Amino acid sequence: MVKEAIIINSNNLDARDNQQINGVSIYSWLKGQIKPYLSTIGDTDQCICGVINQNLVMSLQIHNTDFNDSFKYALVAHEFFHVYQMYLSNGFEQDIFWLIEGQAATIESLYLKEFLNDSNYIRNFLNKGSTSFDEGIQNIQYYESYDGFNSVFELYGDITIFMNLSLAKILQDQGKTEKESFKIIFEDFWKSNPNRDNWKTKFSEIFNLELNEFYQKLNDYKDSPENLIPIISLSQIFSD
Repeated sequence: MVKEAIIINSNNLDARDNQQINGVSIYSWLKGQIKPYLSTIGDTDQCICGVINQNLVMSLQIHNTDFNDSFKYALVAHEFFHVYQMYLSNGFEQDIFWLIEGQAATIESLYLKEFLNDSNYIRNFLNKGSTSFDEGIQNIQYYESYDGFNSVFELYGDITIFMNLSLAKILQDQGKTEKESFKIIFEDFWKSNPNRDNWKTKFSEIFNLELNEFYQKLNDYKDSPENLIPIISLSQIFSD
């Protein structure tokens, strides 16, 4: 069983309970009969869950089948982007699944594409053979919440990376560069402090696009989703 706890420094004020957050404590282990950090972080699996000693707690339980796979690296990239989303928006007061999880999944895919030379990872998310884009778009409201996504995942698959990459392409059609488009998606939206009540308004303001119009435009990209794979790298997106 692999066990490790890492402290990574950063600074942020968590608006959820007005706590000063100084970093992230990462607790990672291979899944087994006993969870090694129960007395410290409780019964957790994969989450950004709670604050200990002014550090956000990142809990990463890794399955044995994933330990020798690139997924373990994708998982860390995914969860660290959640920390970044929280940092920019001073905490989460919303649960818009396709924006929160879809963006993190996009980040993990681009991370593996650049640093592990794994382009198949992102292509698998965009594979029409395993995902029902037509049905997913027709039932798009389910992708706005965690419960909704869980109820349709087995039926239509995960179209959330497709949604975020389509949004980037739409922004480029508006005249933005590829880098500008992803910076708006990954940063500007969260800086607007969206919450459960105002996120649709924030979406319209930040992307210059009504939400329902965006949902309709997804039909323009559903037949060739692999054409949405970015040319730009993850490092280039976040470089100054």
